[in-house]
Amino acid sequence: MFELGFLSWIIVGIIVGLIASAIMKQSYPWWLTLVLGILGAALGGFLAGLLLPGDANWGFWNPFMWIFSTLGAVIVMALVGAAGKRQKR
Repeated sequence: MFELGFLSWIIVGIIVGLIASAIMKQSYPWWLTLVLGILGAALGGFLAGLLLPGDANWGFWNPFMWIFSTLGAVIVMALVGAAGKRQKR
């Protein structure tokens, strides 16, 4: 998993949440973007641990951390968007 502190997780969550919102062309309240971004970053860290060999000791400035965090946030937002569309039926 990523070696980030609490404040770093919030910053990463905000940034990747905004990036994922732009990629998915979805708009959420700022607090939900933050939560989905943090969940996505955690999912991205989990996926990176499964896909990449060895013990990844990634810091805040590692590009792979940002790529996997953004990918995780996109996945989380896609799941939330699909669940929201399903409830509207």
